[in-house]
Amino acid sequence: MKVINEFRVCTDCISVIANDDTSGIDSVQEERHIRRSVHALGPNLCLGDIEKTETFYPFPCDCCEALPGERFHVVQLGEK
Repeated sequence: MKVINEFRVCTDCISVIANDDTSGIDSVQEERHIRRSVHALGPNLCLGDIEKTETFYPFPCDCCEALPGERFHVVQLGEK
């Protein structure tokens, strides 16, 4: 398997991708939105390079489109 895509995602999205953890999400509606957004990115998502974590990233989350802020590196694996 190879890296076929790279994303920068917010704290809420990385919690769902890495651990299926929604404990930090405030509302059911927001949880649904994030779960749908993660699903829309596609299968085989995993944590990327910790060195690529950004304490402030000036663009929206690649997954749920949250406002600019801290971002974590996520990769999608697949055949190419």
